[in-house]
Amino acid sequence: MVEDTITDRDNVLFEAGIKLGALYHQFTGSPVNLRTVESLETAIAQSISVQPCVEKITVS
Repeated sequence: MVEDTITDRDNVLFEAGIKLGALYHQFTGSPVNLRTVESLETAIAQSISVQPCVEKITVS
């Protein structure tokens, strides 16, 4: 059975996948050390926070 309606669950799963893909492609391979790790965490949090459906983001 094929359903033509997109549910809230479908939207949430789609948005989660987009965010994980963005994180992977944007930050994989980024050079980081103890001196720069905090700024990278901030950059990750800020880049994800502007995407749809994000209420809270924590990077640690």
